Amino acid sequence: MKRAAIALTALVLGLAACGAESDTPRGEGDRSGAGAGTEAPETQGDAPTPGGAASVRMVGIQYEPRELTVKAGTTVTFTNEDEAPHDVDATSGSDFKSDLVQKGGTIELPAEEPGTIEFVCSVHPNMTGTLTVTE
Repeated sequence: MKRAAIALTALVLGLAACGAESDTPRGEGDRSGAGAGTEAPETQGDAPTPGGAASVRMVGIQYEPRELTVKAGTTVTFTNEDEAPHDVDATSGSDFKSDLVQKGGTIELPAEEPGTIEFVCSVHPNMTGTLTVTE
């Protein structure tokens, strides 16, 4: 009987270890679309991206991140993850205006000149964001 209890305990612990989840919560991790095992660069707040490319999700009728800092020469790709169409319309700092994109569509904004660009979705006026471009 004691031997059976030990065997059962070992089996349960072994199965629990096989089914353990990683430390990364579901929905986190790679958001760049670059493939499994890679993390998207940090693009929020005051930390500039390393240059080259950055991404913004359009999800929940919001831009995510809402504030982004990149180096001049970076291309910012906006990806629509909502059912509703979205666009990117600069309200200051640039004359950039995109077409509407449906779910899965992308918009590329070249961040060429240092400065601050404020933008909005013309369909959803509460959906706003700020892009700071550094040298």
